[in-house]
Amino acid sequence: MGKRLSGYEYDRIEWLGGFVLELFLSVGELFLKTFFSVPLNILFWIILLVIYFQYRRLAATEKKLFGRSRTEVFRQVFNSVIYGAVAGFVASTLLLFLGVSLTDLGILYILPLAFLLLLFKMRFLCFAYAGGLVALLSSLLNLFPVVGSLLENTFLEGLLYIHVPGLLSLIAVLHLIESVLIRFSGHLNPSPVYLKTPEGQIVGGFSLQVFWPLPLVGLILAAALQLPATGETLAMPDWWPLLGIADFRLAEEGLVFIMLPLVAWLGYGDIAVSSSPREKTRFSSRILAIYSLTLMGLALLATHFSWLIFPAALFSPLGHELLIRQGNRREFNGKYLFAPAEKGVKVLAVFPGTPAATFLESGDIILSITEKEVNDIPSLWAAIYDYYPFVHFEVLKTDGRIVKKNPSLPSLNQNSLGAILVPENPSSYAELKY
Repeated sequence: MGKRLSGYEYDRIEWLGGFVLELFLSVGELFLKTFFSVPLNILFWIILLVIYFQYRRLAATEKKLFGRSRTEVFRQVFNSVIYGAVAGFVASTLLLFLGVSLTDLGILYILPLAFLLLLFKMRFLCFAYAGGLVALLSSLLNLFPVVGSLLENTFLEGLLYIHVPGLLSLIAVLHLIESVLIRFSGHLNPSPVYLKTPEGQIVGGFSLQVFWPLPLVGLILAAALQLPATGETLAMPDWWPLLGIADFRLAEEGLVFIMLPLVAWLGYGDIAVSSSPREKTRFSSRILAIYSLTLMGLALLATHFSWLIFPAALFSPLGHELLIRQGNRREFNGKYLFAPAEKGVKVLAVFPGTPAATFLESGDIILSITEKEVNDIPSLWAAIYDYYPFVHFEVLKTDGRIVKKNPSLPSLNQNSLGAILVPENPSSYAELKY
């Protein structure tokens, strides 16, 4: 038989439940007020403007290559804001639960290092590299106190007090949120491109470029005695923060965590040549999520087992580089989906609202025009000119079916069809390197 609870124990459980609920509601109210004040931050609008110009540049490139653009700039910006807001809310909740304080993460060192790494490769402009290297340096200095003592009273002294588990947790949370964003919106509006492979072949592919403004609620740590005795404070449970703190000098004066509205910028850039944009983003999202969860696990374990701090810091840049290389190897060693077809003309993409959009899809192959076989773009348009306006398309669909359509073309202009075809020798292309 189970043990019966006394009246006192019932009262204690009821009191504890009420305390937890009251704490949750109070913290939640403060959290929501802070989160929804992010748009008041001028940096939010600056980042939004930068994202707008990024999409506008993408649309201009498409217009230059194909005569019109597929990217709807304002729609893309709107989608980015919605997805970014949801992701920022989730990320802020995770960071609050973990108790990650921005005070002792070495942001002052990470930002200059990130721009320095940018000089070597564009992809190094990522928190995983700069943040990981700073965490690695901090853990090394703490392994050798004699070396660390030489930095006292210098600009680099702050490296000694970086909370490495907190920094690695921030990197993990941001990449985990990025993996979710990639999964649900990374494939939207892919931009068609022509690429020259390392083998010298010209193929079609898709450039995946998505950007998100990320509203965040950040925590900063201060000593209670350094703050004016105004405003209401909330007593948090003893187990929080989960990751602990790095600078225990503040603990003697009492600790206060302050919520601040912040904004970050996440971006995803990739190329799909051996897989469809949706397949590519699914794979990228999956391996990025595995990396993020592994890093998070190492960071949490490092708070209890100090010997894990160095391996965890090392995993941040090396693990990220490994997943990049694995993704490139998988994509570039596969069979190119949009190489010129042996028979017929392959469709790379179509423009919405055009005749092509009514019967063609990416990956379809146009076999003939009014029963005249076509095997390249010049012969395709020659057949259209010959039989216009009675143009019948025979198309091999991606599922193996052969369909025949008689679309109404408004003119003989080559943009009137609305299809981007895979050419043999395009006038403009990018060189694929990995």
